[in-house]
Amino acid sequence: MSKFGDTAVCAAKLLARGKCKEPDEAWKQAVAKICASSDSMQKKCCPKIAFRGLCDAGLVKNVLKGCAKLSTNYNNANYAIKATKLLKKDPSWAVGTIIGLWREVAPQPKSHDQQMNVVLALWKNDQIVR
Repeated sequence: MSKFGDTAVCAAKLLARGKCKEPDEAWKQAVAKICASSDSMQKKCCPKIAFRGLCDAGLVKNVLKGCAKLSTNYNNANYAIKATKLLKKDPSWAVGTIIGLWREVAPQPKSHDQQMNVVLALWKNDQIVR
């Protein structure tokens, strides 16, 4: 898994255990722990918005829909939600490449920026509501 995938799984577990009340708080704690040596990784917004979008949509286990108070205007949240819907319809997407999944959900030539790492890590660690 990638560092951002690990961060998403850690953040989801913090929320599930009640250690954090909001997805943003859980992400901040998880990324500070997992990416402690890199300020730029801690500030990276694309994977964080993907995670918050999944939480806000009620797609992360033990997280209430609407909890992230995230506007639907965030593309990265929408890409993550679309990818999760694809995985629910056809779980074989989880064994393909990250770029393959990305190309299915994002307009081209937009570059992948860790959003699918978040989705796939949560999926593979059974943190997505199925």
